[in-house]
Amino acid sequence: DKRLKAIVVHGTRDVNVADPARLVELSQTILERTGVVRRQIYDRFGHARVQGYFKGVDYGYKRGEWPPELGEKLESVGGLAQDFMDTKRARKVACQNCAQRCHQVFRCADGDFVFIKCMSWEAGVRASRLIDMDFAVEFYQRCEKYGVDSISLPYIIAFAINLYEKGILTREDTGGLHLEWENADVAFSLLEKIVRREGIGDVLADGIYRAARRIGRGAEELAAHTKKIESGAIRRKGPANIGNISSLINDKGDSTKLIGSWSDSYWERAAVDDHKAREAYLKSVYYHYPEEFKKYLISESGNGEDDYEGVCLFMSHQEETYTLADASGLCYYWVGHHPSPPIGSRALIAGLISAATGMDVDEAGATELARRTVNLVRAYNVRAGIRRKDDSIPGMPDYPLFTKAVDKWYELKGWGSDGIPTAETLEALGLDDVRQELEQRGILAPSPVPVS
Repeated sequence: DKRLKAIVVHGTRDVNVADPARLVELSQTILERTGVVRRQIYDRFGHARVQGYFKGVDYGYKRGEWPPELGEKLESVGGLAQDFMDTKRARKVACQNCAQRCHQVFRCADGDFVFIKCMSWEAGVRASRLIDMDFAVEFYQRCEKYGVDSISLPYIIAFAINLYEKGILTREDTGGLHLEWENADVAFSLLEKIVRREGIGDVLADGIYRAARRIGRGAEELAAHTKKIESGAIRRKGPANIGNISSLINDKGDSTKLIGSWSDSYWERAAVDDHKAREAYLKSVYYHYPEEFKKYLISESGNGEDDYEGVCLFMSHQEETYTLADASGLCYYWVGHHPSPPIGSRALIAGLISAATGMDVDEAGATELARRTVNLVRAYNVRAGIRRKDDSIPGMPDYPLFTKAVDKWYELKGWGSDGIPTAETLEALGLDDVRQELEQRGILAPSPVPVS
């Protein structure tokens, strides 16, 4: 509303490191671990990631609904993406002082460069089903140019095409524009209409939830969102899988901040696939989960789609670790997003905090900091009206396992049956002021007055 795109803060004082020698020592340990990720992911990003991104999104449909012929087209997309990167990439770049070069740079038709990474690759394909790497790069460039979200916007465009295909939107609604898949002009036209709020773009610019209600005629039943925000680019089969549950219970609008790459890929595999690799992983420096979690990774029978408890345990641990990374200013690509994270361990993050700031923080203390943040975020959302009814995915079947997963999540977090942090949880984390505010607003029942 204020046309604000950024706030720049410029400091004038030096940053004093409490223990430079220790910080350098820990940093060197981390740097020595980066080669594995580079070989696994960044040297072959098309095969290692883009293939999965293109096959993992919704294309405007409810989860699990898109047609099988689309899946067939996507089987070879990893090779296409890798060839495109190898032949047309101008260079790789990294954030300042980063040892990983995860941004790939391409020159666009207008002569400008675009810096693209991660799920940004699938933005154009998600919006159009057009499997064309030049188009994918140009579409993302326009998202970047206009400052729009490259996850939400393509979903909105695909949603509009899906509605048009079903007869819910008509040429009259679109101002004469015929919407169809695999048409770059359609995708670009809708993008321009949305950012300029012209015609149907004025409706779609309000996001999936509000646009569906303005359109009506059954559009609400086809709008998949989480807490009124467009669903993230993660599509998985089965009711109790990590992708679906992470969207269901996610409080931050980014379900990838609940997912760890090893456990994610593990639950996607066949029950006994690559058992030796799992055993090697458990003995490596890259295993960063609690000791008691190992049973989920060595089970010969595997953990099936109904293993909501294991899914919730891993995601709860990952949410806290990613939260700690965010609070520390660490890139979550380094902390757990890849199979062999250079940092991963909370003890290592605690060591970095202590060496940099002089705070006396150990692994337990770091975990408490993370849990305080998680509960503060939830309390804020609860104050805004979020309850159990919102921990759902509209458009998904009402699987009983979802209900069990939500119950387990609340249990792990110390929340009540309606998803509200309990007075005991808030007090134990030193958030008594938050408890008092929730009580004053009538959200929490008043704590009993101690009898003297």
